[in-house]
Amino acid sequence: MGTISSAPAVHNPCLIGGQSLCAHDLRNVIYVGERFATCTGAAGSWAAEDVSTVSKDYLNGKGMTIKDLLQACCTRLADGVYSTTDSRLQPETHTCYQCGFKALQELSYLYRRDIPTDELPRTVTSRPSCYWGKMCRTQKSKPQHAENFNHICEQTRHLL
Repeated sequence: MGTISSAPAVHNPCLIGGQSLCAHDLRNVIYVGERFATCTGAAGSWAAEDVSTVSKDYLNGKGMTIKDLLQACCTRLADGVYSTTDSRLQPETHTCYQCGFKALQELSYLYRRDIPTDELPRTVTSRPSCYWGKMCRTQKSKPQHAENFNHICEQTRHLL
C-alpha cells in the first residue's frame, strides 16, 4: 500500500471532484505526462518562496525526490498519521490532477511540519511564528515577511 508505480493509471473518474479527465490514484498523480515527476511545486506551493526553498533544500539534502515525498506522505495517509480536508482521500483514491495536486500540497505541508527542528537550519528555527500561520496571505506577496516569520504553524489570531 502506498507504492508508486511507473505506469500510468487507467482513466477513471476523479472520486473527489467528479471529473472524468485522466484520473490517477493519488500515488501516481505526479506521473501524469511524466513532466510532473520532477515537479517540486507541491513541496512549497502552498506557501511563500522561502518556505518552498526550505522544503526543497531539505528534500535535496536527504537525497529525496518529489516521488519520495509523495510515497512518504501516502504511507502516512494510509496509516492514519496524516489526513486531508477531504476525509475520503486515500493513496488509492482516483483523482484528477487538480484534486491530486491540492491533496499533495496539504500532505507536503504536513511533511514539512513534521521535519525535526534539529534537521532544519538555525535561520529557519529561530524565527517567531506568524499569528496567521499557514493561512497567512502576506507570506506569498512579501518575501521579507516570509523570511522573518515561521508559517509552518497554526493560526493563533482570528478576526472577530
